[in-house]
Amino acid sequence: MSGNTRHLFPGNNTSGGFFSYYGEILPLDRANRFYCLKGGPGTGKSTFLRKIAEDLQRKGWDTEYLHCSSDSDSLDGVCFPEQKIALIDGTAPHITDPVSPGAVDRMVDLSVCWDEGKLRGRREEIRASQKQIAAYFRSAYRYLGAARKLYEGLEELNCLDRSALHYLAARIQREELAHKALMPRAGGRLRKLFLTGITPKGIVTYLPELLQQARRVYAFQVRPGADCTPLLNSVAESALARGCDAELFYNPLKPAEQAMHLYLPEEKLAVVTVFADREEAELCDRLREQGKAAVFDLTGEGCGRAAGEEGLQLRKQEREWRAQVEELVRKAVNCIAAAHAEHDRLEAFYIAAMNFEKLEEIRREILQDICNSAAERI
Repeated sequence: MSGNTRHLFPGNNTSGGFFSYYGEILPLDRANRFYCLKGGPGTGKSTFLRKIAEDLQRKGWDTEYLHCSSDSDSLDGVCFPEQKIALIDGTAPHITDPVSPGAVDRMVDLSVCWDEGKLRGRREEIRASQKQIAAYFRSAYRYLGAARKLYEGLEELNCLDRSALHYLAARIQREELAHKALMPRAGGRLRKLFLTGITPKGIVTYLPELLQQARRVYAFQVRPGADCTPLLNSVAESALARGCDAELFYNPLKPAEQAMHLYLPEEKLAVVTVFADREEAELCDRLREQGKAAVFDLTGEGCGRAAGEEGLQLRKQEREWRAQVEELVRKAVNCIAAAHAEHDRLEAFYIAAMNFEKLEEIRREILQDICNSAAERI
């Protein structure tokens, strides 16, 4: 029997550069085993992670696939929540080192699989490629920084009524959490991640998957820039106070400030914000027809409230700013795609120097160690 899967981004390309929530993957004070892979580009880390995930999923383990925002087809980690075991790529830009080596953490050094002589022979080419990749990302982050400024204009334009948000949060708490007693001394854990990534392929989102997996969905259709963070935080705090774990998923343009979605794994409850003209809104409408979702139309808020000539002008401004944000994000994506193409060239130097048979031996040994660690705690 195959285990359940989830797909997430632990880090992202954002308006402030690369932003990491890698520390949220599996809190070290909860972890049974934490494997930190070290190696260069093209050393097979993603394949290593994927094979282990697939092997354990076939054993019935629920699995979180943690995708790389600079290549959404690649993995930067995998997590097995029930077993409290995780493996991550600990190399730049998300450098991670063991905190409790031996006791919990184990570093997996993949450099033992490469021929350093071959790499030293390509030293200048490797350095030049790394320099070019860094330049592409600097350009991408400048575009995303500019996009954030305009997005904040949309946020002001489409500001939501705080009292209405608190009313809606109270309704969700009443309908979904009132049956659970408060547990002030044994609260739940909050985890912060991304469901949507700015990648070489454009905007990649795993929101539809979350909506399909949820038992119950509360969806808020909003205008561009509208911020439901107060509502999401309120529901999250109520859940945490009742001993439920909660997950908040953030906006890459405001990665530390603006939550877009909330998920309570134990309750299988999703509270999400969607733009009314996107596919996710259509999916929410279909889920409503199935009796699985409650959908709230908040598009009448913000500049939607204004009437007459003022309303026409504000909505024109909204369209212009939104188009400019989307264009700046598109330019950032082009830069990230160029970085990805150059990264493929860089990987080729390492692939040519790798002993992949030795890598597979290490992978099998780590897989056995994971199974042994899980068996010790049954």
